Amino acid sequence: MHKYTALLDHMQQHAGEHILSHAVWKLFGANNIGFHMGERLVTIDLDKELTAAELAQAEDYANSQIWEDKPITVSYLPHTELPALVMRKKNEKLTGTLRIVTVADGDICTCCGTHPLRTGMIGLIRINRFDKHKDGIRVEFLCGRWALEDARRKNEYVWQAGRLLSMKPEGVPQGLRKLQEEVTELNERLKAQTAKLYEFLAPQLLAQAAVDEGGTKYVAAAQEDCSAADAKLLLNKLLADGRTVAAVVYRSGERINFVLGSGEQTQADCRSLCRKAGELFGGRGGGSQHFAQGGGAYSDDWRQKVLQLQQLLKE
Repeated sequence: MHKYTALLDHMQQHAGEHILSHAVWKLFGANNIGFHMGERLVTIDLDKELTAAELAQAEDYANSQIWEDKPITVSYLPHTELPALVMRKKNEKLTGTLRIVTVADGDICTCCGTHPLRTGMIGLIRINRFDKHKDGIRVEFLCGRWALEDARRKNEYVWQAGRLLSMKPEGVPQGLRKLQEEVTELNERLKAQTAKLYEFLAPQLLAQAAVDEGGTKYVAAAQEDCSAADAKLLLNKLLADGRTVAAVVYRSGERINFVLGSGEQTQADCRSLCRKAGELFGGRGGGSQHFAQGGGAYSDDWRQKVLQLQQLLKE
């Protein structure tokens, strides 16, 4: 049973590719110039761009060929008879006896693959997506059992999303757009509040900074609840006077990340400081003279290491 199912899956995809390729060729003059079949992934490359509406029309036409349950036949002909056949593609280099696969009143092409006896055994062709590829497009689709299981799985995703949004499946796109707008608004408000917080925090950190004889300040800040963007924002505020060397160290899950910066009026090299910070936190990083970043594995004593880093900045 399993061997038969695997064989049928293969035949459904292969024959479906013939029929879909014939549909885009017949309706829009698009040629299949590339074919790939992997595990639950089938694609064809077309030599011209088609719109979503045109692909839907081709999909409808291809499925009509399946539902009419047309016979699929294999014949063997000498290459000299090919000119008499209406084929979507002909390889003039082929000679001798050729294997011809024919869908009744439909696709005719040379092929050495396996196919079902009738189009009805394909069941269904479903285009999932398409993207621009070179001078044309790459069309991703599935046939038969693979198409059914893919549709079933995606239908469940939509229902789950609907339950989370407390709305019917058809309302999911609108619900997600509204949720996205709310998240964007909250992020902007959070960003503004974070900026205000750092307006107060930066002077406090600078007041506690170590200062050398030339007036350069050295400060390392440990931030628990911080994103990469927040860390850079705080770093820029610390460096605003041009005479500060600073590091912002923050936790992200099981990692400790750090960003380093040096003001234009300092002699510090952040690339060298980054190597030292990497050694301290058991990680690595890189950058330029005035900015570098990196990270290492989380450890319970990471805040104590931040104090050590401040001393390294001055050294």
